Amino acid sequence: MANKVYGVGLSNAKVIPITTSGDTNTLPTYGVLFDLPGVINMTVEPQSSSAKLYSDNALTLEFNAFTEITGTLEFANLPEKFYTDILG
Repeated sequence: MANKVYGVGLSNAKVIPITTSGDTNTLPTYGVLFDLPGVINMTVEPQSSSAKLYSDNALTLEFNAFTEITGTLEFANLPEKFYTDILG
């Protein structure tokens, strides 16, 4: 399966800071949702892997999984709250 890059226009973007990342025994916790004005564009590039299972000389099952999603955001201006709450 070939990886594709998708671009979408955005409006009313929001962001939620992660306050604790969690581990294998706990879930992450989040701060307060806030607006992220000035987002121009976002691209998302999903990375996937697949596996095929053959039996009786025929394809029996095919598995597909997203292994990673990377992307970029293009901004006109970032609010100060983004620098303090997200970037630290």
